[in-house]
Amino acid sequence: MLSGSSAPWAAHDRREIARLGEAVDRSGAAVLGICAGMQLLAEWAGAEVRPLGDRGADAERGFMPVEVLDDADLLAGLPGTATVFQDHQDEVVSVPGGFRLLARSATVPVQAFADEEGRWWGTQFHPEWSDDDHPDGNRVLENFFTLARGSD
Repeated sequence: MLSGSSAPWAAHDRREIARLGEAVDRSGAAVLGICAGMQLLAEWAGAEVRPLGDRGADAERGFMPVEVLDDADLLAGLPGTATVFQDHQDEVVSVPGGFRLLARSATVPVQAFADEEGRWWGTQFHPEWSDDDHPDGNRVLENFFTLARGSD
């Protein structure tokens, strides 16, 4: 898993990000990128990451709805509109080539994606934050662990 980061995207050392990408790629392991982790996967696959403020959008914070577009794997078992925890100020501009769009929201068009080979998945939202009233994130984590075990 590649977790989030509270630092703005621009604060990260580009050389260190590239080194991490090389290590992740070499590992061949199934990967779930969460928030900045998804942004890393997107960048390594050739997509752009930018601050939401660049297009006049506000940061997303708190439990918010996302529209599930593809429930074939990572988002299996979720309703058409899932409620998940958001805490980010940057976004993936478009789905990288060779990836499927899994979910979107009114504010952020790329909320979740998967590569076509089924080794990398990403969520802009934080599935690790869930509770009894908002269990959808927990389902995403359960799905990922099932997918990761099945892809080894």
